[in-house]
Amino acid sequence: MKRLLFLCSVLLFFACVKREESRSIDDRIVSVSFSDENTMSLNDSLHCEFIPLEIIPDNSNLIGHILKIEIVDDRIFVLDMLRSKSLQVYDMQGKYMAHVGAVGNGPGEYITPHDFYLDKEEKGITITDLSTNTRLFYDLDTYQYKGEQKIPFNSGVSIKHNNRLVWCDFNGFKKARDLYYIKVTDATMENEKYLYPADFTSPYGIHLGDALYQIDGKIHFTHP
Repeated sequence: MKRLLFLCSVLLFFACVKREESRSIDDRIVSVSFSDENTMSLNDSLHCEFIPLEIIPDNSNLIGHILKIEIVDDRIFVLDMLRSKSLQVYDMQGKYMAHVGAVGNGPGEYITPHDFYLDKEEKGITITDLSTNTRLFYDLDTYQYKGEQKIPFNSGVSIKHNNRLVWCDFNGFKKARDLYYIKVTDATMENEKYLYPADFTSPYGIHLGDALYQIDGKIHFTHP
């Protein structure tokens, strides 16, 4: 019998989508006002479903700790940093499709995958390896390795915006004697701008969810 993997504590994954006939990914962002005048029920605008993820026979896609999830082109990308230490791909029914890259020291391999970014325009996947401070590049459709780039600073997490890279690190990026949460560089990693002075830093994780995310062409930064 086929075994199924569930995310979260019982490893259950919630995919919240708009209650419409269309199932496109772009329609899955719903704006809700929580003002006193609002009488709309979330039950009228949201539909939550459980998507069980298939476990393949060799158990190589068992998940220990989900660091990040993205949905692009009706595919679920799941980054597990604990057990499989890999980026995995599933369809919207939870059927396993592929691993992106693999653990190791060779070309296209990583040791500690810490973050990933999906570029729909350029059809690319970027995985950041925290152990080697390297960005690894793969094709978004074939998952084939395309190359890599060394990061000359403590990498944190990053997202691409207007041909620039926006980096976030809660330990702070150092400029002279000051620390900043955000650094913006070009594609060659040359420093361009520092944003948001880091008035508090910690060597421990102090946030849940993505520190950087992009909606309607704008970059959003979250910090507790």
